[in-house]
Amino acid sequence: MPASVLAPGQVEGVREVEVRTRVTGILQTVDFCEGARVGAGDLLFRIDPAPYQAAAALARAQLAQETARLAQARSEAGQLGPAEPLEAGRRLAESRLVVARLGLKRAAAHADLCARGRGPVAGP
Repeated sequence: MPASVLAPGQVEGVREVEVRTRVTGILQTVDFCEGARVGAGDLLFRIDPAPYQAAAALARAQLAQETARLAQARSEAGQLGPAEPLEAGRRLAESRLVVARLGLKRAAAHADLCARGRGPVAGP
């Protein structure tokens, strides 16, 4: 005759995964249930993209400003000849332009992460 025992207990999952965002911000939605299977690319959450969209807009404006400064520095250097201070100003404007481009790239990447808070790998 089979014997059975009824006793209180607790069950734990074999694998646990901590879910974190790649960027900080206000969490708008959570699109998964705890304990549910998730696949690579599944939507997990949405973060308010407004601060990152604003940062991207600011970076675009800074890029435009530095592009204009570089054009002005090149124009001045061309008009007045190869004077050392003008050449230094042109190099400074070029470096600011590079920094502005990188700032725009970073801000756009963060805004994109907010828009698509998806899992990079499949769950168990």
